[in-house]
Amino acid sequence: LVERIADGTIIGTATPPGTSVAHHFLRNLVLRALGADVALTSMIFARVVAFDLVSVGHLATVNGLKHLTAVNYGEGKMVLKSISVGQGAFIGANAVLEPGCSVAAAAHVEAL
Repeated sequence: LVERIADGTIIGTATPPGTSVAHHFLRNLVLRALGADVALTSMIFARVVAFDLVSVGHLATVNGLKHLTAVNYGEGKMVLKSISVGQGAFIGANAVLEPGCSVAAAAHVEAL
């Protein structure tokens, strides 16, 4: 229900590059209010799905994903597992984070 309401709002869409720091701060504040463990200093350009299962550390950048989600459908089942992005980590454009993954602090993840 929250996803439906959020669609088309500040949290329901991906943030385009060049957006102000104030926009990111406000967006992170709203994500925190919805249950995401998101540092206010992080830069998240992707749409976030399953708020309460997503954790992004201080000064981390999640760039270019279509969405950051802890939900996946595989082998006829819905998989719900948390995603954690460590402090200072960088997730590059078109990188894929599967539910249940954990990115270490200061790690750099790029698509193959």
